[in-house]
Amino acid sequence: MVRRRLPLAAVLAGLLLLGGSAYLSVHPAAPRGATARPAPATAPIIGADWFRTDASKAPVHHQGLRIKILGLGVDLPVVEGDGLTAPLYEAAHYPGMKWPGEGGRTLIYAHARAGMFGPLFGAHVGQQIQIARPDAPTLTYTIHEYHANWPSSNTDILQPSDHEQLVLLTCTTYNPADPRIVVVAEPAS
Repeated sequence: MVRRRLPLAAVLAGLLLLGGSAYLSVHPAAPRGATARPAPATAPIIGADWFRTDASKAPVHHQGLRIKILGLGVDLPVVEGDGLTAPLYEAAHYPGMKWPGEGGRTLIYAHARAGMFGPLFGAHVGQQIQIARPDAPTLTYTIHEYHANWPSSNTDILQPSDHEQLVLLTCTTYNPADPRIVVVAEPAS
């Protein structure tokens, strides 16, 4: 009976090692000295090493914004994001960046799913994007660039711009290293 338990114990130990390796490949251990934090409820939109600021300092006057891409059926409220996770059925403003209409670069991100930014897979240069504001005229932007495979390691879209731009960003999977869709639009003339 002792002989039968030993192979069974070896098989169970092997399965535990394989399961642990698979888990660590998806959830790597935190670097030494790092503070543990709970995993986000949604997929990360941008790697944790990207610039983030305190989202609680969002100006109140930006409440009520909606982003609309009529030809694609996108119509989402814009909320202040945390720069890391994408909310469901909302588009998030990247904290610390300009808001639409303020000049400079605005970054708005959402999930690449139906009912959110999933329709961006069908976007094209020349298409119109609208930012509806409750107490001001609607802003209209024209897509000037479309990137179907923007590398997650490329942080160029977080750099300031010398002119007004609206950048839309999607996440595509739960793997933060996968490419995203990036759309760059400028005010319509």
